[in-house]
Amino acid sequence: MLWRGPAGAHGSPVIGGGAVWVTDWPGGTLYALSPATGQVLQQLSLGERLPNMSSMSLAGSRAYLGTMNGVIAVDGA
Repeated sequence: MLWRGPAGAHGSPVIGGGAVWVTDWPGGTLYALSPATGQVLQQLSLGERLPNMSSMSLAGSRAYLGTMNGVIAVDGA
């Protein structure tokens, strides 16, 4: 194994925009990780819990995440 992400990052990873994106679904956090090292480049609390094993979609410069109440769009992906 080359590297590991944050301990709480349990979602399916998505690669795009120069980062590996992964969620901590119980904590409602989105992480952008360095593809080379796994180091956290950015971290964003989404303000709500995500569904179990959540993943996201990337389109243009946005990440879209399904939540327990709808969809969140995050700019800068």
